[in-house]
Amino acid sequence: MVTNNYTLIKAAGSSMRPSIINGDYITVKRCPLSESRIGDIVAVNNGNSLCIHRLVWKSQDNFVIKGDSVSSFGTLTIGEGNNFIGRVINITRNNKVITTERQCGNIIRLLISLCLIPWQIIRRH
Repeated sequence: MVTNNYTLIKAAGSSMRPSIINGDYITVKRCPLSESRIGDIVAVNNGNSLCIHRLVWKSQDNFVIKGDSVSSFGTLTIGEGNNFIGRVINITRNNKVITTERQCGNIIRLLISLCLIPWQIIRRH
């Protein structure tokens, strides 16, 4: 369901466990990549499916996302069939709303990015 700048999505899959589990309802606020921060959970249309993963690195043209429960990283380039949609602001589970809107502090966000990004990804960009 899409209303104005918000999209409601029912989660399917397990790549974002425990943050998002199968059957959760996710509210995505449409925004440009420039408004997102490292550590945000984001929505990306990667050409053939919608992907909800955590943003672990970004530059002007590229961004790296990763599922919380998977070990691999996905490097995506904007404009090559990969469209950044926006960031997850709410997760609804069992009729309870979990707010994700900027709940991570800068220190936590920094720790997430340092722990999740192998140095070889940084060197490549």
